[in-house]
Parts: sequence; C-alpha cells; structure tokens
Amino acid sequence: MTNWAYSQTTEEGGYFVVLFRAPGQSWTDVTYFRDVPIQINSYASGDPFSDATAVITFPQISGFDNFGVGELQWLSGESDVNIYYIEPGKDTGTVDDIPNAVINSLTQAKDVTYIHNPELKPVFQGFVASCSINQSENEASAQLELQGALYQVDRLISKPNFPSRPSLFENLIWDAMSPKKHPSLRIRELGKPLFPDGWNKLFPTGQATVFTPVGGKPGQKIVGYWDRVTGDFQKTLTGFVQDRLQIMFTPDDCGVRPGDKWTIMMGNNRKPVLKIRTKETYIYSNPDYAYALSNFDIGQGGPQIELTFGQIGVNANLTSDFSQIVNVIYGEGRGIDGVEWKGTEISSDGEVSSYKPLGYKDYAYNEDNNSLFNPLRMRNEAYVQYGTGMGYEQAQDAAKLQLSQFSEPAWTGSITLTVDPTNLWTDSVMSRWKIQAGNSLRLKYFAGSGADGIILHIAEVSCSPMDGTVTLTVDSQFRDLLSLDQVVSRTRDPLTPAKLLRVGQQS
Repeated sequence: MTNWAYSQTTEEGGYFVVLFRAPGQSWTDVTYFRDVPIQINSYASGDPFSDATAVITFPQISGFDNFGVGELQWLSGESDVNIYYIEPGKDTGTVDDIPNAVINSLTQAKDVTYIHNPELKPVFQGFVASCSINQSENEASAQLELQGALYQVDRLISKPNFPSRPSLFENLIWDAMSPKKHPSLRIRELGKPLFPDGWNKLFPTGQATVFTPVGGKPGQKIVGYWDRVTGDFQKTLTGFVQDRLQIMFTPDDCGVRPGDKWTIMMGNNRKPVLKIRTKETYIYSNPDYAYALSNFDIGQGGPQIELTFGQIGVNANLTSDFSQIVNVIYGEGRGIDGVEWKGTEISSDGEVSSYKPLGYKDYAYNEDNNSLFNPLRMRNEAYVQYGTGMGYEQAQDAAKLQLSQFSEPAWTGSITLTVDPTNLWTDSVMSRWKIQAGNSLRLKYFAGSGADGIILHIAEVSCSPMDGTVTLTVDSQFRDLLSLDQVVSRTRDPLTPAKLLRVGQQS
C-alpha cells in the first residue's frame, strides 16, 4: 500500500464582504452595518446557472426599521447582493479599503471591461427574494433569502411565435436572457459560446431552405442545434432554457470529446456564458475568449482542486447506484418539418406493431445475430419525450450520447470539507469558500484509484460559514444538477427532459 501523509490545508484570517445595491442606486457595504457584523448563514451554487440561493441575517435590524429609506435605503425587495470572500494576506490595504475597492470596480465596470483581480470576484451574486422578521423578548433580527442573479430570468414566461425558419439554440437562449430584449433583467448579455480549439460545427452553407436556420453566417462556429420553438409558456430559465440545455450534447463530429453537455454559468459582473461541461483539458487560444478564462475560473480545463480520500477534514459519502443504469432508450418527438415519430414498426399484414429503440448498448438489446448480446446483464429501458424540433435521426444521435452518461454506474454523492483543498491550477491552497459549482476535483486513493484518483464534477456547492463547512455534490459522469438530483432521489426517470429545476421551484 502506498504511504501518504496528512497535509494541513486550512487557513484562518479571511473574511467576507457583503454589498447591497437597491434598484437605481450605487453599491453599499453592509458587512458591519451599525457596527454589528452581518451573519452569512449559507450560500449555494449549482450547475447550470451558478449562484442559486443564500441566507443572510442582520441581528441589528428589527421590525421597527423602515426598509428602503434613510440608513436602510440600500435594503428593499429585489435589491442586488454580492458576497465576497477575501483570503488572508491577499488584501491591498486595511479591511475598510477592500470594500471600497470592490465598490469602485463594480461601479466603473462596463460590459467590455472586466475585473481581473481574483480577490474581487464574488462567491455569490444574487438579489433579495424574501425577508423574515424574527422578534422575541431577548432578540430581534431580519433574515433575508436570496436567489442567484440568473434566476431573475425565471420571472419571465417564454412566449412562442411562429417563424418560417428555425433559429440556432444559442440565439434562442440569448433572446430569452437578453436585457436588451427584457430591460428589467439586471444581468449582462450572454457571452459568445465558448468553443474550444478544434471545434468544427459550422453554420450551413449553400442555398437556404425553410429548414435552414437563421441567425448565423456561413463558416461561423455554432453549437449545432436549431429549432422553431421560440417559447412554450414555461418559466424562461428553468423551463425553456433548461429544456434546450438538456439535449445540447457535443456530437461525434464536433472535433472535440463527444457526449459532453453544454451549460450556462455565471461569470464576474453578472455576465453569463455558454460553455461545455467536460473533464477534458481544452485549449482556448481565441483572444475573444480571454474574458471567460479570467472571469469564469475555467483555466484551460481539467480538474481544479485536489483532495485525498480519508484526509482529516474531508468527509465523503459516495454511492454507485446500479439501479439508475439506462442501456436502452425509446422516444418520441416532432421534427422541425412537423413530422411526428415514435420509432413504430408495423408488420406487413398490419397485425403487429413494435417499437425500435433510438439507441442501445449491444450487450442489452437485439439478441438475434448479435454476438455481443449478454443475457447476464440486466436491461434497463427509458422513454424520452424529445418534444418539437428534433427529428428522428437527431434523436438517435442524442440517445447515443445520453447512453454514454447513463449506461454505466457512476459515483455520486457528497463531500463535506472543513479544510481548504489544493488548487491544481496554481499548485497552492485554495479557500474552500471560493469553490464554485461547475469546477471539478481529483479525489486521490478512492476506490483503488491510487495517486491518480478519480475525477468528479462538482454539480452543487453549499457553503455554511457559520458552521465552517462546505458541502460538494459530486458526480463522476459530469451530469448537470437536475439529472444528478433525479438519479439520487429517484423521483423520476433520469433522462426525462426537465421542466423545472428544484432550486427556486414554487409548486
């Protein structure tokens, strides 16, 4: 057995900074409002959409206060909130100077000017969703529940129109989330899709037809999906946008690793980006992507942090669930030409109907003339409703890529940290308070993996500063938070396209 030693990876002395901005006003530092420190109960992020929820408490505010006026002019319903963690020894002046530097940078930032100082990147960006007043004989406080900045998009309903030609998915998503289209949104425009070097899906050339998408130029890099569905009267973010993301896989002929999914994550200055969720190490040499590399902490890809299984301060609870395997996929849908399909096969005499799967693993299906068929392996079937806009051949490709994520058991579960991990990109200690969903980690010595470890995607991060703990929801198959939640809770089939993320769900 390989010998290894415990390493001390915790640091003390860092502190949080909390800024509020009421609509139409400038940023205000409220970290020590009325000379009493704010309490950060928790904050969480997920993949997709980054910042999800947070809870903060003001022990110095009571029900006698008048919100939104006077010294509380910064506190109103829907105020923007940014939470920062300043690491020990990283500040450039006194404690009072750091909030001012943050405020000045945010006030001066434009859509094309980005903050590159890592100490000024927030660990949470959101807005006030609700306020609770707690009053007793001995104490009083105001507790605020926050939602992540992107979840403001869910206050809009996606409305359909009926274009004569389909639109690129990236354009449909941009329209749905654009503050130019929806002036009430307090986020920045969705960035260009972050295409890694080698990506070769290009906008179609040749004579345009009614099936040729609009919104691109010949030779332009595109995600590779298009649709006539411009809205469906669902919540815009966790309905319409999430449904598009659920089927946006990297195909076999894209030039990079197939079977990965596209996701939307929030960068600095409330600017979202469309990027690929992958365990690969990708290179982004296009200078147009410099902002993403410096503002989304994605580096050049690959795992960002490293932990050792059994290390003091690292508590892991991981499960490999064989019941969630899917190795045969059936489905139905409607192509952009309006033709419905179900994979139905009818015998020549019309007496017998059967259904052909969209995709399957050779060991699980088609026992006739199939030397790879293995009756000792259980068949696990799934039925997927692809909806409008995906033809039969496209659905076959999607099913093949979905099987790559669901046909083998994965390691899923949680890892709770009371120590700081190692940052593999900088070869230094990284504060656990800065870990974000969407990153990945290397867990050494787990399940016989030795020093190389296994790579786990961080689908959700829940931070509890009052307890000193950070809990990571992880998955070795790099699935999004909703798919992972379905696998873990077994509430519904893990491949059914999502209608609502649980985060922010009202009913």
